[in-house]
Amino acid sequence: MSECPDLSAHTEGRDVQLVLRNEIGGVLSEAKKEDNDARCLAKAAHVVRRNILKVKNSFNGSFNSECQKNSVPPSLLTLLSMLIKGSTTQTDPSDSQAVLSVVQLIVFNSVSRSRNRQEATGSTHHVRQRECPLPIYTALKIHGTTRDRSLLDAFYKLGLCISYDRFLSMSTEISNAVIERYEREGVVCPAKLRNEIFTTAAVDNIDHNPSSTTSQGSFHGTAISLVQHPLPGNTGKPRYEDVISSTNSSNSRKISQLPSSFSEVPPLSQRTTELYAPVVQQLP
Repeated sequence: MSECPDLSAHTEGRDVQLVLRNEIGGVLSEAKKEDNDARCLAKAAHVVRRNILKVKNSFNGSFNSECQKNSVPPSLLTLLSMLIKGSTTQTDPSDSQAVLSVVQLIVFNSVSRSRNRQEATGSTHHVRQRECPLPIYTALKIHGTTRDRSLLDAFYKLGLCISYDRFLSMSTEISNAVIERYEREGVVCPAKLRNEIFTTAAVDNIDHNPSSTTSQGSFHGTAISLVQHPLPGNTGKPRYEDVISSTNSSNSRKISQLPSSFSEVPPLSQRTTELYAPVVQQLP
């Protein structure tokens, strides 16, 4: 060390390393820079994560125009927008569907504390209060188009949608809410019909294999199609929505019965021996 003043000794256990002083300065400054970056990332993650765990979402059976933006914390929305688009203030982060989609999936898959063991299904444990519109809509869209449970399970394991069991319980809640509306209104009609708008109906028979001699091989019914005719100045008034209560939600898959007036048809009989005709006044 006396012969080479530019060297410095660093002890690591029983070993002693001799390195140049200028190299030590660069290594220390680089380590300090990386440590500062790590501290900044950890602080940003702590702030954003704290806002994520405060999210309280609830699905009431419908999606409004601002549901995606209102279901995520603004801090996470801004951070993801800066990561994807760069640090610019010229555009609104909620204008990008890609940003909204990624943010919703982050909130949906976030957990309050990590688990030591892996989940039995190999996926993240999801909390209903952090269910965003995107994973719910994805499950509804997949099942409504394909009716394929395996495809829904595959997307669930990837963290892109809710589970199949959650989908079944949610669809049951929606069906029961619509049936409760039928009971209140006393009539069974499509849930999308609007009030105070001109509506026409087309009635036709539904006949399948009418020549069959058994009730199992033939079918006879009546189809009623309702058509509404909105005008530029009159689009009708929306009926009250079927709101699903988040406090009364359950995992039950039992669907309520339709009103008796819809499912039960009283028997009718007509006498064939006597023919009754009303009296018509003689025209002048």
